[in-house]
Amino acid sequence: MQSFESAISNAYGTAFAVLNKRFQNVQQVEDALQVACIKAIDKWPTENIVNFKAWLIKVATNYILDELKKHKPDYVEHADTISPVEAAYQYDDATLGLLFTCCHPCISQENQLTLFLKWVMGFDNTSIARALLISDKTLEQRITRTKRKLRANKVDFTLPTQVHLPTRLNAVIKGLYLVFNEGYFGNSGHVLVSNTLCMQAIYLMRLVCRTFRGNAASLALLSLMLFIQARSPARATNKIILLSHQDRSKWNKLQIAEADVLLQKSLKLGRPTAYHIQAAIAGLHSQALSYQETDWPQIILLYDKLLTYEYSPVALLNQSVALMELGRWDIAEEKLISIQESLRSYAPYYIAFGYLYKHTHRIKEATRSLKSAYSLSKNASEKEYLQEQLKRLK
Repeated sequence: MQSFESAISNAYGTAFAVLNKRFQNVQQVEDALQVACIKAIDKWPTENIVNFKAWLIKVATNYILDELKKHKPDYVEHADTISPVEAAYQYDDATLGLLFTCCHPCISQENQLTLFLKWVMGFDNTSIARALLISDKTLEQRITRTKRKLRANKVDFTLPTQVHLPTRLNAVIKGLYLVFNEGYFGNSGHVLVSNTLCMQAIYLMRLVCRTFRGNAASLALLSLMLFIQARSPARATNKIILLSHQDRSKWNKLQIAEADVLLQKSLKLGRPTAYHIQAAIAGLHSQALSYQETDWPQIILLYDKLLTYEYSPVALLNQSVALMELGRWDIAEEKLISIQESLRSYAPYYIAFGYLYKHTHRIKEATRSLKSAYSLSKNASEKEYLQEQLKRLK
């Protein structure tokens, strides 16, 4: 049986989308869902709620209708006007409309992620602030400004027209990519939040792929997500377990096989994208029988290709790590030095340098690099890992 927190996260976004589409009042819907979630806490241990999404929609709908009748006595709509079955019929369309709204081009990327966590995932403000490493007050201000911007741009929570669909679809795909990364590589170190984020991103990516068939980038990103998520059973812990130390028998073989099929299918649909190359890299990691059998030369070549599609200092950092696995320490060090300014505040950059210095017997430099990484890290599990590495260096 799934946990209450997972049930809320899986159902909240759809409920929010369906209710907002019907009542066209964000604040009203947020208040109603808060009441419904509180009622659900009491019901959860004792009642077997089969369709939690429909239950949440029904309870929140009844609350909104009761409030409307109190303040607008002439309001005549009844709570049973739309049945749970009819509401379920609207799920996909309403959820996609919400997704396109959260990723609207008038909203910055950081605020897109904020809206996604609040409206699609149903996380409370404290959890969101912790995940994004900001104060509750800063988060509230960010949400208020974003809502104001949506009103100013008259964003109506519906799917864009065919004219604007390609551009908006790319924004949604990138938004889901950011959400998945926040779950898998994010700062909070909160396993429940992280895994729930990843699973919800995959669910929504599947919805996008079903709705917009034939979109190569969507299929490639879903492939990438599945390749990475397949390894989660071997790292679902509060301690960091490096890829080299993971028990590969715990990896989800069915997800890896599905990811490979999706990648091959996406390659036949059109010009490869950066998502295709990242999926191919993840595939080489996921399909290797052991860490020692990983095809590092091919991974290095794929990073070269990725950097021509979409230059990123983080991609160059990852390529440097691959070079180290082949003992090409000098080339790896040159590449790391070349991105020093870009990644000066990025903890994994210093972890990579610590690894390089340790294996080239420069212990003093390795210690300094790992201490820098520790001071920059915001992830509790990562900090614990770095403490262990520093003790070993001593």
